Amino acid sequence: MNNTNIINILKNIKKEKKKFDQSIDLYINIKFIKNKNNNFYKENINLPHNNGKKKIILALVEKKFREKIKKLNIDYIGGKKYINKIKNNKLKNINYLITNKNYYKIIINNNINKILIKNKLIPNTNNYIITNKPYKIIKNILNNNIIYLTIEINKVINITIGKQSYKIENLINNYNYIIKKFNLFKIKYQLIIKNIYISSTMGKSIKILL
Repeated sequence: MNNTNIINILKNIKKEKKKFDQSIDLYINIKFIKNKNNNFYKENINLPHNNGKKKIILALVEKKFREKIKKLNIDYIGGKKYINKIKNNKLKNINYLITNKNYYKIIINNNINKILIKNKLIPNTNNYIITNKPYKIIKNILNNNIIYLTIEINKVINITIGKQSYKIENLINNYNYIIKKFNLFKIKYQLIIKNIYISSTMGKSIKILL
């Protein structure tokens, strides 16, 4: 894989002078070659290096799951208490919302999804996970550098590869791993990568030569 272009871009990003450690993000624009029965597909990527994203997790789950999840020492575990906090705009900066399938019905009945979207409470739908194995999912999030993806028709996929302060080698390793995975997705889901852009938090988007 020829990394000359991306290395030069990252070197320039690292020269940017800001008062904080900027995130570096990829924006991957895809297109399905054929019409699909499914509108989206769920995937995950376990990056070789941490991408610098804080893991602030809210588990909205049934009581039977809560005691076990408490052992993981995440930020928020519960049910109605946190639903009310979300309704009253008293809960912010969540990176992941994990719920089980039965409790998801309660979330729907309380119109929580609309509030999450309106207030941008979680960064994107990739971090909103519905599962019947919440403990396992949360443990994986905490112990690995897993990014959960939604590969969707006509949607740009945003992935953070690291921070401005990170070593070039680590950023390149994360970038290469993501591209490797998407090359597999191209075959698996019959899609093409139209283009990829990269940018820092406060910087301009730059097109990567593929």
